[in-house]
Formats: sequence, C-alpha cells, structure tokens
Amino acid sequence: MNFAAAFLLLATSVSLTPQQRAEVKRLDDSLLAPCCYTQPISQHLSDAAEEMRQQVDEMVASGMGDREIIEHYRQEYGDRILVVPDGNTGQVLFAIPAVLFFASSGILFFFLRRLQGE
Repeated sequence: MNFAAAFLLLATSVSLTPQQRAEVKRLDDSLLAPCCYTQPISQHLSDAAEEMRQQVDEMVASGMGDREIIEHYRQEYGDRILVVPDGNTGQVLFAIPAVLFFASSGILFFFLRRLQGE
C-alpha cells in the first residue's frame, strides 16, 4: 500500500467506541478474505480484505449488529465467507476431530492390548 492510499484510509476512517472496536475485531476475525478464503480479514493483507475491514468499520459505526453484518456478507459471498460456519455445519466441523481422536485412540488401544496378549 503506498503512502497516499494509507493517508486516504486514515483520513476516511470512522471513529469507534471501545465497545464498537471490540465488535469490529470479532467480526474481522470471523470473516474470511474473499480473494482466497484462507485467512480472516483481520490478518489478510489483500486489497479485498482491506476494503472489507473498512466496510465492517462503517457498518458497525452506523449501528448495524453482528448478525446483520454477517448476514450481509453471507448474502454476497455465501457461507464460505465465514471462518466458522453457522449451524449444523459448524458443529459437525468441530465434532469431527474429537470423533477421529477417540476412534483412533480406541483402535490403538485394541491393537496394543492384542500385542501384549501375544
């Protein structure tokens, strides 16, 4: 980002309360950058992520709530824009590692017991 763009960004930034800044941080951490869907916009350095961060700042400053903002981006990009999917998909994604851990631990325990018995 060049100096002129950085200056323009600072000149047009909105003023937020500490509570609004916390909300913006939460939202920035929960939305993926739409250019590659690999990092949240809080960490991604692309122009698309920067634009989304600015939009989130403006939406929060205008009084929009978390759900409204997330729904806005879901309408625009689909569920793929969310770091953690809502609803059943998110629950399944968080349950899979635990299920795999317990299943593999059980299989390992079974084979180790068989080896001990021989």
